[in-house]
Amino acid sequence: MKLLVRLYKDMPLDSKSDGIPDGWPAEVVEVDDSTSDPKDGRLFLSAAELESYKVDIQAEYDVWALQSKLPQLKGGKFDTIDARTSKLISEGFSYLSKQFSLSAMAQSTWTGLYAIKDEPALVYPVKANTIDDNDFLEIKDSDEVRVFYMTAVATYRAHLDSGTALKDKVRVASTIDEVNAIEDNR
Repeated sequence: MKLLVRLYKDMPLDSKSDGIPDGWPAEVVEVDDSTSDPKDGRLFLSAAELESYKVDIQAEYDVWALQSKLPQLKGGKFDTIDARTSKLISEGFSYLSKQFSLSAMAQSTWTGLYAIKDEPALVYPVKANTIDDNDFLEIKDSDEVRVFYMTAVATYRAHLDSGTALKDKVRVASTIDEVNAIEDNR
């Protein structure tokens, strides 16, 4: 028994997988021993010769196979970072030893309060409930609104920025080992 072997380098562009080593067998057709070499670029090999050929280029193929998983691995790492960022934001922010929400609704409330902090119609003190609703903070004046709001913004930004710094490391990682080495210890 003989084999006709077409290599990836000889495949039409629309049927080539990106990155597969050109020397890797793409098509193998079994033919009987009486078949003559078609002289069309395919290799005419015995089964033993094909196995030997594969062994010779296996390391190159293994690198390709591993690296082809890199985009998927990076996507998973991004998802993990996003989940941790969301968790940190859901825990809120601390102000005067009390914990306050950073939910979308809370952000809107704190931004609205900050926007009107100097309006004469705003009567102080203003009460802000803690994240668990078991306590509140009495905000005495516009200066305290500013500090309270800036604490919320700084906490929110710190979580986003720390996530972005990790994502930057993922973006530049060029190997699976580099991606796996990135840990979210926030």
